[in-house]
Amino acid sequence: MTFATLYIDEGNLLGFHDDHDTARASVLSVVEEHPEVAEDFGMVELDEHGRRVGDFVSGAELKAQAARSRRSRAA
Repeated sequence: MTFATLYIDEGNLLGFHDDHDTARASVLSVVEEHPEVAEDFGMVELDEHGRRVGDFVSGAELKAQAARSRRSRAA
């Protein structure tokens, strides 16, 4: 599988990553630096033919998931 980072409103693919964790880190890095794009910038999973196989996951959603994970580890 490949993971693409993109601006969903424009459909511009900005990068491709071989694994989920690298793509997620890339999205979170952009969202930390530019919080105004958190809803529109994110990632999607692609199959070996470049077809989308997963839903778009926004940077805002990834950031919320990371916060929940940190809270659960702290508990």
